[in-house]
Amino acid sequence: MARGRRPTTDVPAESTTLLLTFVFVALFRLEQNAAYALGITTRQLVTVDAFPLRAIVQLLAPALHATAGHLVSTLVWFVPFGYFLERRTTREDYVAFVVLAGLVTTMLVPAALVLLGLPVGLGVGASGITHALVGRGRAVRVVDLRGPPPQEVLR
Repeated sequence: MARGRRPTTDVPAESTTLLLTFVFVALFRLEQNAAYALGITTRQLVTVDAFPLRAIVQLLAPALHATAGHLVSTLVWFVPFGYFLERRTTREDYVAFVVLAGLVTTMLVPAALVLLGLPVGLGVGASGITHALVGRGRAVRVVDLRGPPPQEVLR
């Protein structure tokens, strides 16, 4: 093995965003196949009332997308902001934030919209995760720009 090269078994620290991008694309393809098998569109798939299918759709809702254009537009923002945030936080913190943002945007946001009397689809899902990453990335960047806190505050 050449000097200075990492062994091939090392996982790069910023690989979680790439893995999540692959998961989004794979789930979209699975969603397309399921809709095709049922003879409906991917938009109609989220409104199917058959129990087992509805439960699966609700479980995967944080990663589902209505169209390929929606998937691409989500990933255009998810990849750079996810990578930025992943480099500035620990892997556990990053994964926990993504999972929590997915659950909150899929469950709580639609519930709040119902309480406000606004029409709601299935939920915000991956777009909500992306918006949360953008917001958290901005907050982390502001902290980075301010520099480390004064030593008097830390004592």
